[in-house]
Formats: sequence, C-alpha cells, structure tokens
Amino acid sequence: MHTASARSSASASSDRTNVSLTRYARLSVATALATILLKTGAYLLTGSVGLLSDAVESIVNLAGAALAAVLCGRGSPSRCGQLLDALALGGSLALGLYRFGEFLIGEGRGDYVEVEGLCFFPVAVMNEWEEWNFAVFVWEGLAALIIFVVLLAGLRRRAPGRTAQLFMILFCSSQALLESLRRDSFLRWMFVRVSQVTAAVVMALMMVAAILALRRDEAMWQRRKREIILCCALYLLCVGGCVGLEFAMDKSAYLPLTLCYGLEALCCIGLGVSAYRVIMPPKGQQAASTEEIP
Repeated sequence: MHTASARSSASASSDRTNVSLTRYARLSVATALATILLKTGAYLLTGSVGLLSDAVESIVNLAGAALAAVLCGRGSPSRCGQLLDALALGGSLALGLYRFGEFLIGEGRGDYVEVEGLCFFPVAVMNEWEEWNFAVFVWEGLAALIIFVVLLAGLRRRAPGRTAQLFMILFCSSQALLESLRRDSFLRWMFVRVSQVTAAVVMALMMVAAILALRRDEAMWQRRKREIILCCALYLLCVGGCVGLEFAMDKSAYLPLTLCYGLEALCCIGLGVSAYRVIMPPKGQQAASTEEIP
C-alpha cells in the first residue's frame, strides 16, 4: 500500500520535473536565438567580421539547446535531469579549462597594472608589448573550477535537475562581475556588456519560471509569498546597482575603481542569493515540494 503510494507520488513528481526541464530547454533555445540576433545586429551596425563569426559560432549553442529540448520532451524525466546535471558538471570543468586556455590566444586580459608589486603571474600577465595586464582569464578559470567543486560536493543530495539550476545561478552571478573586468574583445550594449545583460536575463527567466510553478501550490505560495517578493525586490535592486556602477565606471574618472568593483561584487552576490532563494527550495520544504519549483 505504502509502496504503491510512494511510486504514484514519485511518478507525479517526475512528471512535474519533466515539464520544468522542458520549459528550461525552451528558454535556452530562446536565449540562443536572442544571442544570435544581437550579434548579427551588432555586425550590421559595425561591419565587424569578428562579430559575424561569433554569431555563426552561436549556432552551436542553439543546436545544443534544441537537442536538450528534444531530450526533455521525449526522454525519461529523471534521466533528463541527470543528463542536465552531468552536462552542468562537465560544462563547468570544460569552461574552466577553456578560460585558462585563453592565455594562448591573448584573450581574457584586464586593465594595465600600474602597481609594480602586482606584476607577476597569476595576478597579471605580460602582453606582446611587454606590458602587464590583469589576468582575468585566470580568475574566470578559477571561478569555473570552484563552481565545479561546489556542484560535485552536494550532487547526491540534490534532486535530478537541481545541479544544473545551481550551475546556472553560480555561473550567471559570477559572470556579471568577471566580464566587467575584461578589456579585450567583448560585445557592449551602451555601457554594459551583452554577456552581463544575458546573465541577468537568464536568471530572471529562471525566477519567473520558478514563481509560476510555485503558484500552482496555493498553500506553498502563501507560505513563501513574502520571501519571494523580498527576493525579487533585492534582485531588481542589485541589477540596478550593477547598471549604475557600470555607468559610473564608464562615464566618471574620479570614482576609485577598487570601490566600484567591490560594490559590484556585493551586488553580484545579492543577485545569486536572491535567485537561489526563489529557484531552489528551502531544505525544510524539499521533501514536500522538491519538484514544484523548476
């Protein structure tokens, strides 16, 4: 009797997981399409062949997102979640190796280092003109490896699909700061990077999907309503803070960059914390609604 009830509950939970993962896969397809359109538009405005090359390269992202949508729509729900978790683990490790590999192509460089005591690797790296730049690629690589370790640490305790969600939260919130430190090739929309805007939009879409799923359980929604509203307000406040700081660093030469980056780091932490509280269920409620929040 109890076994049949448990199986029925697990089946219903799996169905909800499949719907959630399919929704995320479709959001990934939409994000990939938006990225291609942005890069193509930037190419048409600037005539840069590099931007056109990036737009063509993004077709691979679109193909991967489309494949994920197909797998989530047709495959076993738990297996789809496990697949996405495996992709998140492998992706974070591959991302870290890719960031370190940017050293070989001269990418991932930051501002010129003006303090002689900081002119050493891995803080800085020398360019072809024997000038020292901050080694942002090292920091991005270390961030990706730290994300990999965090994902691996609690893998067995998370429901299928949760590790992939955690990866997106950690990756997007860290990219909002690290991409701001780069001074090499990047897409800019006014005074903010396209990668920063994309990271904020992806987390916002994940939060919206989580809220819509939570609204289906009226009791749980009433229990968490105030917390969700506060988290959303904090998220918007942190997004506004990041935009304001990027504007200040772009237009003002009097504000200390160290102070601006420190404040932006706090805003990025706020982005990650608020998104995590909305998307990931609290520990005390995981047993009751493990799959209610996508």
